[in-house]
Amino acid sequence: MSKNDETFILQKREDLEATLRSQNAEALSKFFEQPAVYIAEIVTGALAEGMKGVALSAGRLVQGALKVQLLTQFAREVYYFRERGKIKEDFARDKYCFQSWAELIAVIDSEAPDEDRIKAMKAAFFAINRINASDGEKIGNYQLFRIAKRLNSGQLLILKAAYELSKSNAFPRGSINTDEWLQRIASHLGHGLVALIEHEDKQLVDYYLLARRSADVPGSNTNGTNARLTDLGLKLCQIIESYEEAKIEMPVEPTSS
Repeated sequence: MSKNDETFILQKREDLEATLRSQNAEALSKFFEQPAVYIAEIVTGALAEGMKGVALSAGRLVQGALKVQLLTQFAREVYYFRERGKIKEDFARDKYCFQSWAELIAVIDSEAPDEDRIKAMKAAFFAINRINASDGEKIGNYQLFRIAKRLNSGQLLILKAAYELSKSNAFPRGSINTDEWLQRIASHLGHGLVALIEHEDKQLVDYYLLARRSADVPGSNTNGTNARLTDLGLKLCQIIESYEEAKIEMPVEPTSS
């Protein structure tokens, strides 16, 4: 880092503390619009230098920045899909469409959820709002939305790994050894921690996203069809995949300087 860069960052940290002390709404709004890497650098540097104004507000500040970015991105996606005729213009008129929109906004505002969880919820929201979706599809996708709302990133990554393995026919149809499934999922995710997969397994089974074991003991068998994904788990993975594919051509959000 050059001397000029160091001077610039130091000045920004000092500006941040002054903004927090004055509670300047316009200045805070501009700060929230910055890229995550910028926010992390400025806040971390300010805390390291012992700036009290930042220390007292750091948690709320970073959470506020995350919420603003998540809400802005969601709004941009709604407009993007509406302009391309992928979701209805008047989605708020439909009970399930409006309810899922309201719940998604509330989750972002109250929790600032992780990227994987919010992606799953947005995928279900857009599936509910899809043009020509039948009433039955809306109801089913709304229930998937409610399930996605309760999942964490670790559970969603396990489902993603199972889905990718199911598409490559990595497991035979019919009965398979659960220990083998756990090892394959851990290996596919790259961390190799079987106990971590085991830790999330019961919850995914309880949500009917993964097939149950024949017995809750090591070495028991389970249904290997679709890599243990139930029809519900398979559907959730498919709507997340469709959402990701639909976003490929979406313009990258311009970053603030």
